[in-house]
Amino acid sequence: MGTIRVYNRYVSEYINDLEKFKKSFPKLNKSSNSDTFQLITREKREIQLKKPPGKNIILSTYFTSKPDPQRQFRVKPSDFNFLKAWYLSVVKKSLKAVVFIDFHDNAFINKYESENIKFIYCTLGNLSLNDERYFIFEEYLNYYIRDLTQVCITDISDVIFNKDPFIFFKDRPWHTLFVGRNHTDKIMFSRINLERMSQLSDAYGLAYPGNFYIMPVYNAGIIGGDKWVVAYLLKKMCIYFREYGSDKNLNMLILNMVLYSYFCPNVSTNLFNKFFFRSRKSRKVVILIQKIKMKLNNTTWNQASSVQHLNDICGNSKTIFTSYPLHNEFKSFYSDSREYILHK
Repeated sequence: MGTIRVYNRYVSEYINDLEKFKKSFPKLNKSSNSDTFQLITREKREIQLKKPPGKNIILSTYFTSKPDPQRQFRVKPSDFNFLKAWYLSVVKKSLKAVVFIDFHDNAFINKYESENIKFIYCTLGNLSLNDERYFIFEEYLNYYIRDLTQVCITDISDVIFNKDPFIFFKDRPWHTLFVGRNHTDKIMFSRINLERMSQLSDAYGLAYPGNFYIMPVYNAGIIGGDKWVVAYLLKKMCIYFREYGSDKNLNMLILNMVLYSYFCPNVSTNLFNKFFFRSRKSRKVVILIQKIKMKLNNTTWNQASSVQHLNDICGNSKTIFTSYPLHNEFKSFYSDSREYILHK
């Protein structure tokens, strides 16, 4: 039975890891006659060569070759309405973006591609659509990392930009990771994450430290920051996908596993939580303790499980920024919001 990596306890460990990552980064040779480059993973993936439109770029995907794992059907290709709100907000805020697509339609690309928004064709591997995108993001970012400064990754069908997020990124320490938040506060309240955890336990015998259950839940629909921070995150996520990857749509859980292991989130350092509960009974014990605390504090389950969006002490740490004003409260989508990114 394996156990996920115990987290970096100190911010200095995380920053040292980032510095080592930067120094070890290979300088890629771009003098190729090909118009694509290949990704060597479980299956051959290819990405069209097309330079990013600026130093600060937004990355997103519009994939149609497989069923969407959340909607349970295939999205139609060349349907501008699918990305219309996102696209128009990028144009309105004069942002620069890359959209990866897995269908050929020159008429669509010629109509909607511009100097600031590029559509890039790619082929996918054997994971779910939502998981495949991280391999595409990683390899594209790695290939062009010397040309970039900051990166923001978002969903496309349910996200709009209310302000320029890169202005907000610049006001924080360079090592900060900006990431979305879920509507539930901690892992132990998140049904979808608990289901995925059980699947990995059944398939691989994977166990989780007790304090993983009381870690904040983050959302993969918004990820951003310095190019090195985002590249470091993607590298770690893709390692997990290669080890545990399937068509089960694991990206939310894997994001949280990586943040737990490498990005110093706010989790208890209590040795009882950290080491003792390394079994598949961990969740039951942790939830029992939580219920006792709720009873002592006269708190309801809904109150305990809700994110405090305007003052997210749980979600924010010295290395992670989330919630207000980065993005709106999850699924509270108001056009007059003061947040930078709006996520339905």
